[in-house]
Amino acid sequence: MTDGVRWQLNLTTPQQKSLVGLDATKRYLRAELAKSNYGPPVDPEILTRKQGGYLTSARTGSVSVTLDDRVLQLIRTEQAASRSYSASMFEKTFGGEDGQLAVGFNSVAKAIKRLIDAGRVRKEKG
Repeated sequence: MTDGVRWQLNLTTPQQKSLVGLDATKRYLRAELAKSNYGPPVDPEILTRKQGGYLTSARTGSVSVTLDDRVLQLIRTEQAASRSYSASMFEKTFGGEDGQLAVGFNSVAKAIKRLIDAGRVRKEKG
């Protein structure tokens, strides 16, 4: 129960369905503005815990930044630099807790599969 405040933000663990496309780590929080006397209602936001405990939005502008989006952007960046990878080599190069994507190898593999299945990435032989 809350009483006597003009502004209140609640941080909770997000439900799995709101994390679709994001990695499976426990670094996400759901921020919901419970009360604001001086502003309009605001939709809940998914936040990402960064190193040192900093919280940032998991969105860029109003577009959600999913793991699939991050993988696709990294593929495009590597392609622009004339580098190509097999799916397994991409997972090994950029996956893992210490990798650039900071998610497990299986999460990267699943993201690549979703991108291929959706026609957003083309798998070439050789």
